[in-house]
Amino acid sequence: MALYQCQVPARSLDADTRNALAEAITNVHAAVINVPTIFVNVVFTEYDPTAFYTGGRPARCGGNC
Repeated sequence: MALYQCQVPARSLDADTRNALAEAITNVHAAVINVPTIFVNVVFTEYDPTAFYTGGRPARCGGNC
């Protein structure tokens, strides 16, 4: 089974966008690897954008790079 973990800034994606992304990731994986879509898992984990660091410093884009 495949597991795709998508880390996104909190409240940056609505349910419709998450659904569309999860479906697209699933379909691409299933087509490329030639497996049923049921073998593909996608999880979205939200984080506080102020907790995003690049090079040891707060990211200027707040994690929305």
